[in-house]
Amino acid sequence: MKKTVCIIDDEFRARERVRNLLKDETDFSIIGEADNGSDAVELIDRVTPELFFRAHRKSLVNIKKVDRMVPWGRSRYVLRFSDDEKVHLSKEKTQKFKRLIGLN
Repeated sequence: MKKTVCIIDDEFRARERVRNLLKDETDFSIIGEADNGSDAVELIDRVTPELFFRAHRKSLVNIKKVDRMVPWGRSRYVLRFSDDEKVHLSKEKTQKFKRLIGLN
Protein backbone atom coordinates (compact mmCIF):
# COMPACT_ATOMS: atom_id res chain seq x y z
CA MET A 1 0.00 0.00 0.00
CA LYS A 2 1.36 3.40 -1.02
CA LYS A 3 1.93 6.08 1.56
CA THR A 4 0.44 9.42 0.62
CA VAL A 5 2.59 12.53 0.99
CA CYS A 6 1.87 16.24 1.06
CA ILE A 7 4.95 18.36 0.37
CA ILE A 8 4.85 21.53 2.44
CA ASP A 9 7.60 24.13 2.42
CA ASP A 10 7.75 27.84 1.70
CA GLU A 11 10.75 27.41 -0.63
CA PHE A 12 10.08 26.15 -4.13
CA ARG A 13 13.52 24.53 -4.42
CA ALA A 14 12.98 22.55 -1.20
CA ARG A 15 9.63 21.23 -2.46
CA GLU A 16 11.28 20.40 -5.78
CA ARG A 17 14.08 18.43 -4.05
CA VAL A 18 11.56 16.39 -2.06
CA ARG A 19 9.48 15.80 -5.19
CA ASN A 20 12.59 14.61 -7.07
CA LEU A 21 13.59 12.32 -4.20
CA LEU A 22 10.16 10.67 -4.19
CA LYS A 23 9.44 10.50 -7.92
CA ASP A 24 11.06 7.09 -8.38
CA GLU A 25 9.86 5.65 -5.08
CA THR A 26 7.03 3.20 -5.66
CA ASP A 27 5.94 3.27 -1.99
CA PHE A 28 4.94 6.96 -2.05
CA SER A 29 2.30 8.98 -3.83
CA ILE A 30 2.44 12.80 -3.76
CA ILE A 31 -1.10 14.05 -3.36
CA GLY A 32 -0.43 17.77 -3.07
CA GLU A 33 1.90 20.64 -2.33
CA ALA A 34 1.63 23.86 -0.36
CA ASP A 35 3.94 26.81 0.13
CA ASN A 36 2.48 28.29 3.31
CA GLY A 37 0.70 27.26 6.48
CA SER A 38 -2.84 28.22 5.57
CA ASP A 39 -2.60 26.48 2.18
CA ALA A 40 -1.13 23.43 3.93
CA VAL A 41 -4.06 23.22 6.35
CA GLU A 42 -6.54 23.64 3.50
CA LEU A 43 -4.75 20.91 1.51
CA ILE A 44 -4.76 18.49 4.44
CA ASP A 45 -8.44 19.25 5.14
CA ARG A 46 -9.27 18.53 1.51
CA VAL A 47 -7.25 15.36 0.87
CA THR A 48 -7.44 13.57 4.23
CA PRO A 49 -10.74 14.41 5.94
CA GLU A 50 -10.87 10.95 7.51
CA LEU A 51 -7.54 11.52 9.30
CA PHE A 52 -7.46 15.16 10.30
CA PHE A 53 -10.02 17.52 11.79
CA ARG A 54 -9.84 21.27 12.22
CA ALA A 55 -10.69 21.60 15.91
CA HIS A 56 -10.31 25.35 15.97
CA ARG A 57 -9.23 28.08 13.60
CA LYS A 58 -5.58 27.43 14.45
CA SER A 59 -5.70 23.73 15.36
CA LEU A 60 -5.63 20.70 13.13
CA VAL A 61 -5.69 17.33 14.94
CA ASN A 62 -5.03 13.76 13.91
CA ILE A 63 -8.35 12.06 14.68
CA LYS A 64 -6.67 8.73 15.42
CA LYS A 65 -4.60 10.34 18.20
CA VAL A 66 -7.60 11.72 20.12
CA ASP A 67 -7.92 9.82 23.39
CA ARG A 68 -11.11 11.38 24.77
CA MET A 69 -13.50 14.32 24.49
CA VAL A 70 -13.99 16.18 27.78
CA PRO A 71 -16.74 18.74 28.59
CA TRP A 72 -15.36 22.25 29.06
CA GLY A 73 -17.93 24.86 30.06
CA ARG A 74 -21.28 25.36 28.38
CA SER A 75 -21.56 23.23 25.25
CA ARG A 76 -17.80 23.26 24.72
CA TYR A 77 -15.32 20.43 24.76
CA VAL A 78 -11.61 19.75 24.87
CA LEU A 79 -9.96 16.96 22.91
CA ARG A 80 -7.44 15.13 25.09
CA PHE A 81 -4.57 13.01 23.85
CA SER A 82 -2.70 10.16 25.53
CA ASP A 83 0.34 12.39 26.09
CA ASP A 84 -1.84 14.82 28.14
CA GLU A 85 -1.92 17.42 25.36
CA LYS A 86 -5.26 19.09 24.81
CA VAL A 87 -6.98 21.11 22.10
CA HIS A 88 -10.12 23.16 22.63
CA LEU A 89 -12.99 22.70 20.20
CA SER A 90 -14.88 25.78 19.12
CA LYS A 91 -18.68 25.61 19.58
CA GLU A 92 -19.18 25.16 15.85
CA LYS A 93 -16.54 22.44 15.60
CA THR A 94 -17.91 20.56 18.61
CA GLN A 95 -21.06 19.58 16.73
CA LYS A 96 -19.10 18.64 13.59
CA PHE A 97 -16.70 16.49 15.61
CA LYS A 98 -19.57 14.72 17.38
CA ARG A 99 -21.13 13.89 14.01
CA LEU A 100 -17.77 12.73 12.65
CA ILE A 101 -17.26 10.23 15.47
CA GLY A 102 -20.90 9.16 15.53
CA LEU A 103 -22.20 10.87 18.68
CA ASN A 104 -25.00 12.75 16.91
